[in-house]
Amino acid sequence: IPDAARRVYREFGERRVRFGDPFHAGPNSLFLWLQKPAVPLKNGRYLTNLHQAMHLQNSLLSPIIGPLHHPVSSRALTAFLLHYWPTLDPVFLTSLRSTSKLNFFDDGIMMGRRILLKLRNAISHQLRTIRLRLFRLRVRFQKNTPAEADGVNVTGYITTESGMGEAVRRTISALDTLNLPCAITDAGGTLSRSQEMRFADRLTSSAPHATNIFHINADQVDAFRMKYEESFRNKRNIGYWTWELAHFPEKWNEAAKHFDEIWAPSTFARDSIARSVSVPVFTIPHALEMKLVSASPSHSRGYFGLPEESFLFLFMFDFLSVFERKNPLGLIEAFSEAFGGGEPVTLVIKCVNGRHDPENLGRLLAAASANPRIRIFHGYQTAEETRSLMSCSDAYVSLHRSEGFGLTLSEAMALGKPVIATNYSGNTDFMTPDTSYPVSYQLTELTELYGPYEKGNVWAEPDISDAARLMRFVFEHPLEAQEKGQRGAEAVNTLLSPERVGNLMRERLCGGSVVRQAHHDTQKIITTTTLSS
Repeated sequence: IPDAARRVYREFGERRVRFGDPFHAGPNSLFLWLQKPAVPLKNGRYLTNLHQAMHLQNSLLSPIIGPLHHPVSSRALTAFLLHYWPTLDPVFLTSLRSTSKLNFFDDGIMMGRRILLKLRNAISHQLRTIRLRLFRLRVRFQKNTPAEADGVNVTGYITTESGMGEAVRRTISALDTLNLPCAITDAGGTLSRSQEMRFADRLTSSAPHATNIFHINADQVDAFRMKYEESFRNKRNIGYWTWELAHFPEKWNEAAKHFDEIWAPSTFARDSIARSVSVPVFTIPHALEMKLVSASPSHSRGYFGLPEESFLFLFMFDFLSVFERKNPLGLIEAFSEAFGGGEPVTLVIKCVNGRHDPENLGRLLAAASANPRIRIFHGYQTAEETRSLMSCSDAYVSLHRSEGFGLTLSEAMALGKPVIATNYSGNTDFMTPDTSYPVSYQLTELTELYGPYEKGNVWAEPDISDAARLMRFVFEHPLEAQEKGQRGAEAVNTLLSPERVGNLMRERLCGGSVVRQAHHDTQKIITTTTLSS
């Protein structure tokens, strides 16, 4: 009998006499009440009273998954129960696997909800179409003013709380060090929350300057050109792309023809893109946000409910960035291998957008629930809360399989934190054995499709035992780890300072020199640039 059922039975108090023998499975029994439908799912399936009780009673599940009336929340709980609750008797999972059509789901209320949902989607589509047509009409009748040659138009996810959003905001910060006029346009919403208002007072719909920087990736180019068709015309167009694997998808090569050059945030991403496209590609790294480094954190561990005396490891990721690539399960495995006793250690995994990937959210929660020293913080925080959480950690760990750059890694290093991370891909531009703790790896072939990453590509499989060894070393030698963290801070605060990155941008915006060299294996032309300090 599940513990949740025992607790429900106790909470019934005197009313539980109506069930009679709690171990009986006949009419009017506790067993049948636990199996009654509570939350409808699709295809005749449903969450039962027992499932709902398990959700409410679990302090880990309830705040992360959220209210079960939300469809995504109910799917996340379903995935968790079906695959990652090993002690639950299969008889209590029957309702989640049933494919029969039950009358319970066919009442007028459910039918009305389905009709309203379809109607809402149809109206939303029409409104988007109307807004797009009005935008094009407005652009067509706008007065054509000559482009200003002494500035740049920057378009991207300015208010979006995601890696792409943070990247464009750092580009703006670097350009601001040049005292260069910037016309900033927000590309609109995504699945991520859009409440970052750092540059909200500078947003405009005009593009008066002669040069455009479109902070988008290759797969978004066609949609952008439809929306900003006029902005592309008679301008110098720069695409700021990133990519996380060594092989750039051929299906996106054509997108490059709409740009005069491409910028990429790391040597790894640049080389991947440059092997495939026909326009010059240059490395322009993401600048640091200096407020992250200079200001004191506003919140202590107590604010987050974290133990003051524990050695705190931290990792942050977004489910929309592909769960398998970020590899939080590998980190949990390494942490558990490193600390099998009663050491005063805590692993915090801060994540967002799990509701868009309920299956993997269930996997993460199940893996974390097996170790009481692992804490999952799911949901958005303010920028100040996120910075404070990173500031009060003792070390940052990422066992990613590949990164286009590694924003959170650079942030942690800038704060002087010892950083343990896979020694592969974009983060190797700023992480060295002298300034961080690189984790060894082996390249492995993808055997299936993961998001945009196609079968047959390769990425790194970090060595779990090596990662566990390094985590143990940092815990047992905190002073040595802090010294290395300080060396890392000095390195990235120089290499990725807004002033230095701004100067790299100035070189390109002023038509800096282009060096072409033949690629040995493919005979294709790649473009390289030197990052000089």
